[in-house]
Amino acid sequence: MHRLRHPIATFIVAVLVVIGAGVGIVSGTGGLPLPGLSAGLIAAVNAMGTDLRITPVSYDAASITVSEDEAVTLAVKNNADPGTSVLAAQVVQMRSVQYPEGALVWVVQFTPSGRSGGVGPAETTPYNFDIQIVNAKTGQWIEGFGGYSPDL
Repeated sequence: MHRLRHPIATFIVAVLVVIGAGVGIVSGTGGLPLPGLSAGLIAAVNAMGTDLRITPVSYDAASITVSEDEAVTLAVKNNADPGTSVLAAQVVQMRSVQYPEGALVWVVQFTPSGRSGGVGPAETTPYNFDIQIVNAKTGQWIEGFGGYSPDL
């Protein structure tokens, strides 16, 4: 193996190592599993007033083809707001108009972005949760949304 002796080459290698470590932190877990979703977050998502419902389930690892790291990377790429970071991820059963029979999905939770939305008083209430949903079998990004729940 050849040893780097030039100071500029050594500096460039050091910068690349630091950038690589940073990308691992921002884009995912760097190989460490994330915590699962809290019961409060699951309740908040199910109380959003939409047709979407998520339920924790036991599943056979062979029934999903998308890893946690792949789901997190896809969620970050598709709709993570600048300055947010990943808090949790879990495979859940999701039912909605689009998936009436249910589908195994990764729900990836991010730090709230500070966005607000809604109608009336909720229009100016900052979100206190932000999630992205990725199909655990196909890797297709399904949707992402944020909301506010007084119980979180």
